[in-house]
Amino acid sequence: MMISHPLEYAYMLDHAKNATGSDKETADAVIANMRYGLMPKGSERRAVVFGGSNVHVFNEDYVDGGKVDLMPAKAFIAFLTGPEWSTKLAWDSSNPSNLRGFRSTWMKQRLGEIKFLDVTTSMLPYGIPYPVIPELTEVMNIIVPEMMQTVLTEKMTVADAADDAARKMEDLTSGL
Repeated sequence: MMISHPLEYAYMLDHAKNATGSDKETADAVIANMRYGLMPKGSERRAVVFGGSNVHVFNEDYVDGGKVDLMPAKAFIAFLTGPEWSTKLAWDSSNPSNLRGFRSTWMKQRLGEIKFLDVTTSMLPYGIPYPVIPELTEVMNIIVPEMMQTVLTEKMTVADAADDAARKMEDLTSGL
């Protein structure tokens, strides 16, 4: 079992079509047996951590030539974050960054085309946004996966792994 985006299914399909021989049989069997489900409910509630979407306009001090043409930058940001393109740009990898994208014809099309997307989007009401801090990359890409791995490999209990991860996060963010 693993926690992943809807993209994982598309990724597996892509790899399976390139497999040969016994690897092809194994890949096809894995795909035939893939399932998606809601994250389990814990003792308090069901929850999932959400990433997010970011767009940045750089300070003119860091731009070659020292000038930011702000109006075209704002227009481009409006284009990227509108309901149409935030849906189309995240087509098989995530969800729209604009809430109106969920009510669009493109989202309806995605739900019809992408297997398991309905299950992953059903987790949205349980979403918890994580804080935007520079240390978050280390937390989400190192500390949390290591915590899960130590439990899955039975090197630590769930409680011990969670406590260990909490200590690592506290050490990482203690100076903030």
